[in-house]
Amino acid sequence: MLRLFIAVELSEQQKQELAKLQNKVLQYLDGVRWAKHDAMHLTLKFLGDTEESRIEQIREAMELVAKQQEPFLLSFGGSGVFPNSKKARVLWVGVEEGEKEIKLLAEELEKSLSDYGFQKEKRAFYPHLTTGRLRNPPPQAKIQRYLDNESSFISSPVEVKEAVLFQSKLLPHGPEYSILHRKSFVN
Repeated sequence: MLRLFIAVELSEQQKQELAKLQNKVLQYLDGVRWAKHDAMHLTLKFLGDTEESRIEQIREAMELVAKQQEPFLLSFGGSGVFPNSKKARVLWVGVEEGEKEIKLLAEELEKSLSDYGFQKEKRAFYPHLTTGRLRNPPPQAKIQRYLDNESSFISSPVEVKEAVLFQSKLLPHGPEYSILHRKSFVN
């Protein structure tokens, strides 16, 4: 079994901008296990443990979607926490530009994969980048400071031209990602 997901990659500039954001937040919010900025991605569909024999079906589903998808601009902005400011466990930034397009792309992937028998996600798709995880929720005042200070964050835009199938290996030092397939959109 392989742990798989389909995602959109970030540009190097966006990764650097997110690293600066993490360093800034590090100055006033502790106890955060930061996401490695060089491995950040926007997940479109988490497939979880999947038999290797099904990779071809995933590729075919990606192909069908890519034939209808045009490249689009994507930038990130704002800040938030999951599940809420009282019990914050995840720090994230949202999508500033391209939200409509990224939601439609995720929806089309969901439909295409379900035609191949992959289980549909029960929760609504909320496009975001996880920037850090908290082992213990900090005082609400610290979270509010994060939300207030970083709500103005905006990354540079990047043209999204492809979707990527990743394998994730969970290792003691954190997840390690490898690319199994790339599918370019129609130009």
